[in-house]
Amino acid sequence: MGRAVAVGVVWSGAFYLAETLAQLIFTAVLARLLSPHDYGVVAAANIFIQLANLISNPGINAAIIQMPELDRQRQRVALSIVFVASFLCFAGMLLVAPAAQYWFQMDGLAGVVQVLGLIFLAQALGSLPQALLYRDLHSQSVFVTRFATVVFANVMVAIPMAYAGFGYWSLVAGTLTQAFANSVALYLQVRSPLVPRFSWSEARELMRTASGFSIAAIVSFISLQGDNIIVGRYLGSSLLGIYSRAYSLMGLPNTMYSAIAERVVFPAMARVQNDLERLRSAYIQGLAITAFIGIPLSAQLVIFAPELIRVVFGPKWSAAILPFEILSVAMYVRLSWRVSSSLLRSRGELGRIITANSIQAVLVIGGCLATYRYGLPYLSAAVTLSFLAGFSVVSGLACQRVRVSLSEFLRAQIPGALLGGLVGLMGSGTALVLRTLAVADYLVLIADILVVGAAALAAILFFPRIFVGRDVAPFLDHLVAMSGLSRLKRHPKSGD
Repeated sequence: MGRAVAVGVVWSGAFYLAETLAQLIFTAVLARLLSPHDYGVVAAANIFIQLANLISNPGINAAIIQMPELDRQRQRVALSIVFVASFLCFAGMLLVAPAAQYWFQMDGLAGVVQVLGLIFLAQALGSLPQALLYRDLHSQSVFVTRFATVVFANVMVAIPMAYAGFGYWSLVAGTLTQAFANSVALYLQVRSPLVPRFSWSEARELMRTASGFSIAAIVSFISLQGDNIIVGRYLGSSLLGIYSRAYSLMGLPNTMYSAIAERVVFPAMARVQNDLERLRSAYIQGLAITAFIGIPLSAQLVIFAPELIRVVFGPKWSAAILPFEILSVAMYVRLSWRVSSSLLRSRGELGRIITANSIQAVLVIGGCLATYRYGLPYLSAAVTLSFLAGFSVVSGLACQRVRVSLSEFLRAQIPGALLGGLVGLMGSGTALVLRTLAVADYLVLIADILVVGAAALAAILFFPRIFVGRDVAPFLDHLVAMSGLSRLKRHPKSGD
């Protein structure tokens, strides 16, 4: 499974990195054309859209990926469930929109929720083709399609409308354009069934598999959106816009990684779900790789938060700097959460995921209610602490399931922690010198990439036993081999 996952991660990682860079460029343009209020209104509307989205596809995609056998008749039954649920969600958005505006006290929110409800009709066509591509580990096609449609929607719709003064409607139009284009493109690639068919017996089989995924997703939604609900309700659209942008920027690595875990790691683990030893080995390697990437990245986000916010969003978003710094502390644990979650989901252990998400949801909502009156930095700290607690719970449950001891769990992450400490020291020194010299923000970020990148590369090449470790080295070897470069020779062998 290692090489297949490595190939999938390389392809998906490359495309999601390209999409992330493109999103940063589009965000840098749009943030200078739109106000925090505009982003706040759309963020509030997305709370309802994302909740309804869990109903429009009630775990069907995950069920399609996990089911051992899936014939064309089951595909048509799955399609009928998605079509009905999508239509109900669209109708539900029309009805719930006035209540949404009343709850958040935001003028214009009702219209935004109603128009964004069209996204459910747009996504229905592409839902089954996307799931079938993921099931067959053809994630590259999905990533290419998504990247192309994201670029098209922003360049041709969102940015021109924002420049013309349409405010938050430019974000709405861009979102709908991307959804419609993505669904059509996915269908044209797969040509999955278009004619629904309903069978109670097959529908019950699909829903039995999907119901646990759906419940887990709803609880996860509460834990991830509880802070936005409270900020929007009690602090208003402008502060919600600032908080949502800080959270979104911090979450870009997590969004990229979770997409890889969902589309590559979860299907791969599902294929070996009955081989406990292989699953255990994959989990330990996943933890090590996540620490190797996530801890250094988290350190850099915290250190260079001021420059990153000003370069990406512009000077009018300076209020997002401190919340972004605080939230970035928990960026790594959010990445590692996905590894444990993918393992539990591959084994069908959804009750354990629901338990961990429920604990985090209670902590997020309780912490936000206790701190919102003191401002965004205190609320961000409460959210960060809740992530740390949730991470501890889900990791413990995953380790218990595949019999990984606490010492093995910690040992897998030591090289990543050491690499994070090294790049953190190099980054702090670089930031201190360049800020003292009043160097431009974008030059500070470029210097950080060069200095920290060089230090990290030297550590990996010359001290692999310390900064890479035996769990990450085979994965790096796959990447180096695929790149056409010579294979790394210095990594420790298994059993060293």
